[in-house]
Amino acid sequence: MPTGWTLVAFAPDQTTPCPSGSTQSNVFEGPDASTACQCNCTLTTTPKCPPAPINNNFDADGSLSCGTGGVPGQGANSSSCNTDMYNGTIPGLGYTHLDLEYTPTATATGGVCTNQTLSHPGNVTYGSSDRVCKPNTEPCTGNECTPSFGTFQVCVAASGSQPCPGSTFTQPHVVGGAATFTCDASGCMCTAIADACTGTMSLFTDTSCKNGKLDIPADGKCHASKAPSDTYYSYKYTPGPLNSSCNPGGTSAAQNVTLTNEQTICCAP
Repeated sequence: MPTGWTLVAFAPDQTTPCPSGSTQSNVFEGPDASTACQCNCTLTTTPKCPPAPINNNFDADGSLSCGTGGVPGQGANSSSCNTDMYNGTIPGLGYTHLDLEYTPTATATGGVCTNQTLSHPGNVTYGSSDRVCKPNTEPCTGNECTPSFGTFQVCVAASGSQPCPGSTFTQPHVVGGAATFTCDASGCMCTAIADACTGTMSLFTDTSCKNGKLDIPADGKCHASKAPSDTYYSYKYTPGPLNSSCNPGGTSAAQNVTLTNEQTICCAP
């Protein structure tokens, strides 16, 4: 028996029962973790919608078509209180008769995503699933061994990955329990994405955005104003809640793939 090695029986499958008087271990060799890692992302900074510009359209016939450009045609500083608007003083064109459409045209900006990975140990495959049988009592006297292993190969085992000893046991199998690994996120590419910006356009009956507030959805759709007053003199836009997320891309590679409790089995041909 080579020094530092233990006599074992070996079979390249996990179905054959071990001979009586031995302890059974199921092991694997040749782990492949090429599909065990996946890119993932975390949204660390939420994108935000700019306060302008906001396109303005209307109709005065109740058709909900909003095919006419309004005043201002595009609100350029809509988050503050503004007065550059149609005030409703033209006879027959008061706000009680108007359909209104406000459309934010800017896209959300400022989103930040952090690269991460997802680990899928169940995706690891193996070149072989083996069975090792260790005699409870070693059938050796000195260097002479008389094992009875049936259809199993007669082999020797030592911990770790190492070359086979001598010229008798020359067929190596590096085996162990289920593989462990780490996932590398450096190849992942995450992009922050968001829905189209929407919000609320608020109209006021005074010039300081304080009185007679009328809210109209700013969502690119034509809405009946349902205004209680014909005249409005100021406006202010408030961005609404924004649905945002991260779009993962790129690839994540498995690193440091290692069999647990790795050992070398060397068998006689």
